[in-house]
Amino acid sequence: MATRRKTRRRSRFRRPRNIRRRAKAKFKKHGKSIWSQVTNAAGVLVFVSQITSKDRQNYANLPMQDKAKELVNNMVGRIFGFNPFKDRTQYPQTLEIGNGINKTFGIGVGTWLYSFLPKVPHKAKARRLGKVVAISAFLGGIFDAPEGDLRNRVQAQRPTVLSQQGRGSIVVSTMR
Repeated sequence: MATRRKTRRRSRFRRPRNIRRRAKAKFKKHGKSIWSQVTNAAGVLVFVSQITSKDRQNYANLPMQDKAKELVNNMVGRIFGFNPFKDRTQYPQTLEIGNGINKTFGIGVGTWLYSFLPKVPHKAKARRLGKVVAISAFLGGIFDAPEGDLRNRVQAQRPTVLSQQGRGSIVVSTMR
């Protein structure tokens, strides 16, 4: 007669081991995806704040709906030169490569370089965050508004007549 092997009976309230392992794996998986979401959000935040920082004071005291319209006009106007809301402030297109190197770009490059130091925890995360911040800051800086008002810069470079001397000679100066 064959002997039957006794099997242990599991409690209904206890989870099997493989289910616990899967739950731990899911937690680790979500932890990684949260970090990637934070990194991507940091890139978007840097890009938007880089473009809108100089014009934000113009619409700081408006109601939320008008702020949203101003933000859209600001972003789309600075990048494409088109302002979708005609009843709000019209922003011209700005494109200047020299504005790409700025303090936020330096912070991103510094974070990226920091990831190459030995014995640094989370090297891959720091490297990715540094790259995302540096690229977003550079692109945002390209479309950033110039220092001061553009109309004032153009007017300051126009020649003005200081005095008119004898025999038709004119003394001209440019204000800078």
